[in-house]
Amino acid sequence: MKKIFIFLSIAILSSTVSAQDSLKVLCIGNSFTYVFKTDSMLKRICNSNGHPTAVKSSYAGGMSFKRHLVSDKTIKAIERHDNNVVMLQDRSMAEAYYAHEPKRWEHALKDAQEIATRIRANSADARIILERTWSYGKDNYRGFGSYEEFDRNLVVGTRLYLKAMNKALKKLGMKPMDCISPIGDAFAIVRAERPDIVLLRSDNHHQSEFGAYLKACVNYIIIYGGTFSPATATCDLDPQTCKYLQDVAIRAVNQAQGK
Repeated sequence: MKKIFIFLSIAILSSTVSAQDSLKVLCIGNSFTYVFKTDSMLKRICNSNGHPTAVKSSYAGGMSFKRHLVSDKTIKAIERHDNNVVMLQDRSMAEAYYAHEPKRWEHALKDAQEIATRIRANSADARIILERTWSYGKDNYRGFGSYEEFDRNLVVGTRLYLKAMNKALKKLGMKPMDCISPIGDAFAIVRAERPDIVLLRSDNHHQSEFGAYLKACVNYIIIYGGTFSPATATCDLDPQTCKYLQDVAIRAVNQAQGK
C-alpha cells in the first residue's frame, strides 16, 4: 500500500510539473482560427515536437478587434495573467482595407492598439504575435481584383498595424509586441508551387483542412523556431502533403525574418 501511495504521489507531482511547464498560448481571432480547429492542430503539432503547449482560444465568426474588446470571454482570457504567447488575428480583410484607405479604417487601427495595450497590461512579458492572414477570391478578392493585390495590401497593412501597436505600447512604457506570423506568405508559396493542394474551402474564403494545418505549422515555427521532427502530428491528413506544408512554413518564416 505504501509503494502504491508513493507511486501515485510521484505520478500526480509529474503531472503537475508538466502542466506548470506547458507554454500557455492564447489565440484571439475568428473563423480563421476555428474552422477545422486550426488552434487544436497547433497544440497537437507543438506537443508532438516535444513542446508541452496549452492552447486556449477566444473567437466567433467575423470577430474584429473591436468586438473582442467588448467580449466577456476575450477580456477574461486576456486578464488571466499567465499567457506566455498571444496570437492576434483581426478580421480577414481589415489590415488590407486599412492599407488601402487608412483614414476610413483608422478606427480599426485604434482598436488594434487598444487590444495590444490591454494584453500587455495583464501579461507584461508575453510574446504578442500579429497574424497576417491569406488572400482569397471571395467578393472579387475583397475588391482588390487578384490574390497578388490582396496579399500586397495585407502585407503593408499588417506592418502598419504592428508599427502603430508598438507605438502605443512604447508611449505607455510597455514591452513591444513580438512579430508578425507570415501565414499569408505560406499560402502564396503553396498557391504558386502546388496549386493541386487546395488550401481554401468551396466558399473560396475559409481554410480547408490543409489550409488550417499550414496556418498551424507557420505559427508553430514562429513560436518555437527550428524545424519539425519526424514525429510531428499530421492531424489525420496525408503525411506527404503535411511534410511539404511543414517545409513551406519554415521557408515562409525564414523569408519573413530575412534568413
